[in-house]
Amino acid sequence: MQNEKELDEIVKHLKANLKTFHNSIFPTSAGIYAIGFDGNEFPLASATHIKKGDIIYLGKAETDLKTRDIKTHLKTGRSGSSTLRRSLGAILKELTPIPRSCKENSSKRFTNYKFTSDGEQKLTDWMKTNLSLSYWKWKGSIPDLREMEVKIIKKVCPILNIQNNPNNDWISEVRDLRTVCRESAEENKNLCK
Repeated sequence: MQNEKELDEIVKHLKANLKTFHNSIFPTSAGIYAIGFDGNEFPLASATHIKKGDIIYLGKAETDLKTRDIKTHLKTGRSGSSTLRRSLGAILKELTPIPRSCKENSSKRFTNYKFTSDGEQKLTDWMKTNLSLSYWKWKGSIPDLREMEVKIIKKVCPILNIQNNPNNDWISEVRDLRTVCRESAEENKNLCK
């Protein structure tokens, strides 16, 4: 359980330790990770307040930060498993959404869309060029880690966090862009491989 001073220290640490993906060391422990914007102009035109060094997404890894970031968020082809990748791809608007899976019969195959192979690679390249990353290692219980993640999201209010982020003024816009991608994935089901 974290008090306000401890939360401030964690946020300060996350902001101060943002590093480009090329310079990041990926811990193999549980913890909180922050994704920062490291580019010149954030791709969501209405979000002119986003500047270099701002945290745009926060998450937790209950077992392994390295696996969560390297094998999910930064892995080409993994948008179907990464809210961060789906949101960024929706904001970039130039990628072609397709169903996450050709075999799956649930609506999740469209809701958790991915992009065509070239789109997935463009997204990964964009992320590695325009984003940065930092970590806060966690040694406590998983329930406390989950609670801490929610508190930090509410405190920082990252633009790409939709859940547990009631003060995020861009939730509707990000959701709308993701809805367009979901609908496109349904229309593009013939592109599924």
